[in-house]
Amino acid sequence: GATTGALKGLSAKQILAFYYPGTRLATLPASIVRVYLSVATSDTTVLANSRGLALSGYGTMPTRGYNQFRLVPNGSGLAVQGHTSAGRWRTLRTGLPSQADFSSGYGWVETVLSDGSTTRFHGRVGAVRYGSGELTINRVHMEQYVQGSVPREVSASWPAAAVQAQAIAARTYADISRVDAGRGSLYDICDSSMCQMYGGMKHYDSRGNLLWTDDPAATRGNGRVVLRYHGQPVFAQYSASNGGATVDGG
Repeated sequence: GATTGALKGLSAKQILAFYYPGTRLATLPASIVRVYLSVATSDTTVLANSRGLALSGYGTMPTRGYNQFRLVPNGSGLAVQGHTSAGRWRTLRTGLPSQADFSSGYGWVETVLSDGSTTRFHGRVGAVRYGSGELTINRVHMEQYVQGSVPREVSASWPAAAVQAQAIAARTYADISRVDAGRGSLYDICDSSMCQMYGGMKHYDSRGNLLWTDDPAATRGNGRVVLRYHGQPVFAQYSASNGGATVDGG
């Protein structure tokens, strides 16, 4: 539907006005969104392939002797381990707090996923304790999040107005998810269709072949723009397909 509107010459603003009647455009301040990475391994695992890789509560990670690092539950907090060239995990430090984040000088961290593939995520990737286990969380700037979400929901080859409309809808959905989550939540939004799809910066298969990237062009001309209804955040639900039928959301 958004593509058809764009091909008929509608702007992103006009497309959004059709699907979200009564809303207005507003601009968010620069912000961070916390994304639960459901596709990550049970123990938050990252590759040792980024310059200046560091861990909060630990410092700069060793630059030799390890190809991966992971966070594992330890007491009420976490421990960090390194994977050696001999194929063994070695504990580097215990007694870390219940939340710890990897970051790097490149501005991204590459996370190992449950199927052996890897994804580079902008910002920080870390773990937070959850019961006896942990959750893997990506703390990323909202604009970078949107760039990683839009191409997982629509094709980057669509007309620019359609892609930009999707960017604003995705940003709005993430914004209200963050508002609804509140301060006590461990994350704001997830990376699957239970929330909205998010694929990070670059995704590689287990052999290192690049499978997809984010779409920085998606936020061009609409940076930090969201929908508001009477000045309030909007639950900007949308569908990738409707099976040939649709109905007014009311």
